[in-house]
Amino acid sequence: MPHPALELWIMSVFGSLGGVLELLDHAIFLLLNNDLLKGVPFAAALFLLWAVPRAQHADEDREAVLSIVLATILSLVIGRIVQNMFQSPRPLMVPEIATMFPPTFNEYRLDWNTFPSDHMALYFAIALGVYGVRRPLGMALIGWSLVGVGLPRIYAGYHYPLDILGGMAVAAASLALVRQTRAWLRPLCANVLRLAVRYPTVAMPAAFILCFQIATVFNTARELGEFGRTSVRLLRTALLH
Repeated sequence: MPHPALELWIMSVFGSLGGVLELLDHAIFLLLNNDLLKGVPFAAALFLLWAVPRAQHADEDREAVLSIVLATILSLVIGRIVQNMFQSPRPLMVPEIATMFPPTFNEYRLDWNTFPSDHMALYFAIALGVYGVRRPLGMALIGWSLVGVGLPRIYAGYHYPLDILGGMAVAAASLALVRQTRAWLRPLCANVLRLAVRYPTVAMPAAFILCFQIATVFNTARELGEFGRTSVRLLRTALLH
């Protein structure tokens, strides 16, 4: 995937900043790897809307949470499909770009295509969705998705700026699509809400597990899926031989 000169210039600027201030580098890597700072604010916001809805709008808030969850899942699926369509190695995996960054940064090797950013596809969808329900909280999440999630990934050479913008576009499109089909989804959401009220001992742990997956960008679920896919492939190979 070709990258415009302006984008490469931006990457060179961020590369020149790396290694200048050790404290800044440490803070960036903390934001990249610490789920408590990176993902928990978004998961906590959803859990707050579900567990402590507005007094006169409990069903409305919880229906909004279900819509946001559907939008985030759709955003991740679309993002992964688009990633499979474009060959775009991470900046640190491209030798001429990797030389722009300090040697410390080059120790971080990540696979998979970068466009669009799945982190932004997930967290920006949540931020926009929450903004539609509680604006102050949504504005805070939008700001954090840019400063706490997107910016560090550019700074460390994990993503290009267009990857971040692409993730934001996928998130916005997914949320808009879910909102457009809200009339069709409302009966399903109503059934889920009734089950949640009827079986709170199941609903609350399920909500916690979902929030945990959101906080970790579904990494543990992906690992299980990868294990299952590899196991099926190995079993099929063994049976064929």
